[in-house]
Amino acid sequence: MAGDLKPTTAKAITMGRYYGQATLVEPFNMVIEPALFSVTGDIPQYLPPKWTVHVQPEGQRYFFKDTDIRIVSMNDVYDPKVLEKIDYWTEKLMDILDKQAFSLSDDIELFLQIEGVDCHYYFVNHRTHVEFWLDDNLSTDELGIDPVVSASHLKLAQHELYWVHVELFPVHLRSFAPHILEELIGYFSQGWADQLTSSNSTNPYSAQQCAEFVKLLRSVQGQPQNSNTRWIVGRLWALAFQQRFRTHYGEQVVQLCRNQSILVDRYGSNVRESRVVDILMSLLTFKASDGYVSRLNALHVDWISYEYDWILFMKKCLNDWKYMSCLAFLSPLSYYAINTMPTLLFLSMFSGFCFSASFISSILLIHRHESLENGTAGEAANYLGAVRSKNFKFQWVAFVYALPKTFLLWGIIGSICNCLFGVAALCDGGTSLTSPTCIYYFCGTTSFCLLAIIAFQDVTSDQKILQFPSFHWRRSSKQESVSLAV
Repeated sequence: MAGDLKPTTAKAITMGRYYGQATLVEPFNMVIEPALFSVTGDIPQYLPPKWTVHVQPEGQRYFFKDTDIRIVSMNDVYDPKVLEKIDYWTEKLMDILDKQAFSLSDDIELFLQIEGVDCHYYFVNHRTHVEFWLDDNLSTDELGIDPVVSASHLKLAQHELYWVHVELFPVHLRSFAPHILEELIGYFSQGWADQLTSSNSTNPYSAQQCAEFVKLLRSVQGQPQNSNTRWIVGRLWALAFQQRFRTHYGEQVVQLCRNQSILVDRYGSNVRESRVVDILMSLLTFKASDGYVSRLNALHVDWISYEYDWILFMKKCLNDWKYMSCLAFLSPLSYYAINTMPTLLFLSMFSGFCFSASFISSILLIHRHESLENGTAGEAANYLGAVRSKNFKFQWVAFVYALPKTFLLWGIIGSICNCLFGVAALCDGGTSLTSPTCIYYFCGTTSFCLLAIIAFQDVTSDQKILQFPSFHWRRSSKQESVSLAV
């Protein structure tokens, strides 16, 4: 029989189930037999010896064979041709096991998936809770596993894949030992406490979500285990080991807070944001882009994103852009209050352009990002990875995000300058905006406003523009030298 034996993973099978192209079926009208299902309950379908059919909690049907080597498959074993292929590839794998002198036990289970003439496979060990393969020189890249830093780090990925297998095929499994559930409750309890006492926890779930998980797990603790219980444990342990793998749990270098980078940048270890671009953007946007750069960098550390952080960020961005669009729409109405003043046409056109640009950029940003408001962690990571620049990281994205506020502020500055010219012209007793007296009045009022802004900055911010002398009671130099010596 032609074809290849290919290693796969439980996660790859999951991706195919949830995100792959589903097989289409066409319902039809069926004749109902008299007293159908009233006696036997089911229409009998006969399986080959030692095969049983099961339906996991999500509704997916699968088959299990309890022999010397335990086999699970989602292929239709009722079909003799499919069964023939499964038997053929099982024999091939048994030959490989014999050559490698690998002894089977009741804890070993084989997954087979027939696709055309090829067969995808993996093994799981229910005692050590890992997924494994038999191929020589098999790399993590071939299996879709992210790069690792050690064998113990790879083991975390194998633990995750094992629990994904449990989630996929929970019905035929034996009951777990009680400590499996207790450790899982402990994991989410620790995450709950970490989220309540820290703003940078690496746990991917909020305190409220962790509390809900703990409540859910305690509700099934001590109850007789069934497929639903095993499905819950499998799903949550897989998520727990996914987080541990990403943060390098138990390794020499481990990520202890989410804004701490521990990986060499994919674009090179020397990638830094351009200082010149940073200064220019900061000046042009009145530092509005600085906050976006800082937040975007914090949202995408080591190419990992957290769902609830992303949702909060997107909600704030959308609210800010909506607010800016309203201000940009209403600001030109202020000209009606000063229509009796003489104004400069250039400044009027400049302000109008800025207000229009602020309104349009707000609408475009809202339209582009409203679908991302409730994005998952994966969607957030994919989006941020796509817009991240190789040389400038998130500087250009932050600049675009700051455009509505930037244009609004420039429009307001243009309007204020126009008003100051008008006030200066009225104080001069005429309407000429180019007379020396008008220019003097304008310079004076502008200087006063500038000093007022500087004073406001010094009073309300820790970043001082003017350094005024301060006087404090100080100890004598002798006392200071004594305290330093101590």
